[in-house]
Amino acid sequence: MLLKVLIVDDEAQARLMMRHILSSPELEVEIVGEAQDLPQAIRLIREKEPQVVFLDIEMPKYSGLQILDFFSPEEVNFEIIFATAYNNFALKAFEVSAIDYLLKPIEIEAVEKSLEKVRKRLSPKKSDTTLLAQNAEVEPIFEKKLQERLEILQSQIRKENDSNKIALPVAEGLLFVENSEIIYLHAEGSYTTVFLKQKPELVISKNIKFFENILAPHKNFLRIHRSYLVNLDAVRQYVKKDGGYLVMENGNHVSVGKDKKDEFLKYYAE
Repeated sequence: MLLKVLIVDDEAQARLMMRHILSSPELEVEIVGEAQDLPQAIRLIREKEPQVVFLDIEMPKYSGLQILDFFSPEEVNFEIIFATAYNNFALKAFEVSAIDYLLKPIEIEAVEKSLEKVRKRLSPKKSDTTLLAQNAEVEPIFEKKLQERLEILQSQIRKENDSNKIALPVAEGLLFVENSEIIYLHAEGSYTTVFLKQKPELVISKNIKFFENILAPHKNFLRIHRSYLVNLDAVRQYVKKDGGYLVMENGNHVSVGKDKKDEFLKYYAE
């Protein structure tokens, strides 16, 4: 069964790698297009009508998790395979929701397994009840529509993110730190420097949007500037001069964006 697929990722290198993997003849897919953000993906989905969308989660402006906000229920005639660099806290959320995911860096074996699951969803052998019963996917949740499964995923991710710890991917594996230990995060292209209270700063190979999504449920974290995400409980002083900046617990100065001043001051007024 030849599947029409769309690749959605804001990183050109990631799209190139996914195209290379999907070009393997044994996967039996036709790549109908690529998109670098969600609005472009929505246009291509309506134009090309792919059966499968390989969708990155961490993208600028819109998260991949918001995709169904732009479609009416009757328009959703495709399946989604998320590509994610989420830490282990969130992976259980995908399993609970029965929405498939690929963990970056992506391997062809994982893509092959995901496409097998999609094919079972799109063309189940209703007469072969024995075969269906043997598949772990054939649970009540597996039969739910994509909209319902995505809502379950979003709910589960929120629960996972309610944890008071964050997993920082470091060379040795994962470093678990309390959210309260974070002073602020500084964006440096596709890397982020995390400044901590009790440890030296860490340079993590994730962009700041990745951390903004993870810390979104915690009201004390605010993207105060395009380059800074701060723990508002770790602010020592707000200085109005020079355009406005914060003095953090470690003595460092953090610029405040013009469009963020009101939101910042509102936090302390509540």
